[in-house]
Amino acid sequence: MRDQADSLRNLMRQTQEVRRTRPPSGEAARVITICSGKGGVGKTSITLSLAYAMMQRGARVLVLDADLGMANVEVLLGTSSAYNLLHVIRGMKSLRDVVVEGPRGLRWIPGGSGVAELADLTADQLHSLVASFGELDATTDVLLIDTGAGISRTVTSFIQAADEAIVICTPEPTSITDAYGVIKTVSAGERPIPLSLLVNRAVNDREAMDVGRGVQRAARRFLNRDVSVLGYLPEDPLVARAVRAQQPFFLMQPSARVSRSVDQVAAKLIHQEQEGARPKGLGAFIKRFASFFE
Repeated sequence: MRDQADSLRNLMRQTQEVRRTRPPSGEAARVITICSGKGGVGKTSITLSLAYAMMQRGARVLVLDADLGMANVEVLLGTSSAYNLLHVIRGMKSLRDVVVEGPRGLRWIPGGSGVAELADLTADQLHSLVASFGELDATTDVLLIDTGAGISRTVTSFIQAADEAIVICTPEPTSITDAYGVIKTVSAGERPIPLSLLVNRAVNDREAMDVGRGVQRAARRFLNRDVSVLGYLPEDPLVARAVRAQQPFFLMQPSARVSRSVDQVAAKLIHQEQEGARPKGLGAFIKRFASFFE
């Protein structure tokens, strides 16, 4: 266990040094919303472990905790912040002041009640927030947005404003049905975006494949919509232990099967070719989000 931990620490240190010394690419950050139709499917836990897996592969990752009223990112990282997005919106703090550095250098933004206020920005507030987020493009490759569960207007706006979205579900019938509900709602929106499905807590490959193919068939037949299957994460008691220890499972035991699986998802996300227009960055994302409430 000590060898595993030392190895991961060394790798993370090297990755952070690469990010610090690497010059800005000039490319806009990619925005990925991670969502679910049903609560309790492991969305936040997956978001954080996926962030660390992408960081290990050299990506500069920023996480936005956009689950209004549920500070799960803060809890699972064992960190806290006195400020959140609301302080930025009201001009009390700059966005850089609000960004928190968690374990092993992961950067995250506490959303708090500021997530609700994003839907009611004045023109001046929007201009300021767009500029603030735009400044982070130079130091960010990927923004992962951890939303609340369900299909509220705020959640669907985060999804449609992003460059792409990952829908998390488990093999439970209610979770599958609710995941399809998210896909249906987003597909009816003004700005359809690439959607992919990630199956969590699958007993084996066969169960995960059955869930993924079932959702794909339903989306094609009833929505005329293609949904890719990003992969699956196996049922693993490590995840529950990591939650109790307030530590992402990828950091707690990087050699575990579920950690290797999330690393495969990270590799696929980093190397896959993106369909459609290139990402336009964090400032453009905020502007798109606000436009859904005009």
